[in-house]
Amino acid sequence: PWCLKRCGHDTGGALALLEQTLEPGAGTPEHIHTEEDETLYILEGEADLWQSSQEHRVCAGATIHLPRGTAHGLMAAGSRPCRILHILTPAGLENYFREANRQAAEQRGDWNEVVALSAEYGIRFLP
Repeated sequence: PWCLKRCGHDTGGALALLEQTLEPGAGTPEHIHTEEDETLYILEGEADLWQSSQEHRVCAGATIHLPRGTAHGLMAAGSRPCRILHILTPAGLENYFREANRQAAEQRGDWNEVVALSAEYGIRFLP
């Protein structure tokens, strides 16, 4: 699940701040953002991060900067949930997460719908 902490409206469009909790083994497939940079701060737990075809284990306290166009994905590792703070610059992508959360709450959003919604916001999943 995603929790929106600050949106573009709060920051004059400069950034959006979201918190994500991933259960062990859950994650995001490898993808590219075409419209924003993303910085991750691991609040709790650990995750396996794929960045530009390299895998890294990141733990609480780690900060990872992902410039737009950088292929990346992650999966919660270990036996505890992983909490991650996402800083998106500029703001705008928080609207994607609002819609994705709405789809999940309505129990719709098969993979094809996720891919279509992602494309609307400049996110491209890799094969």
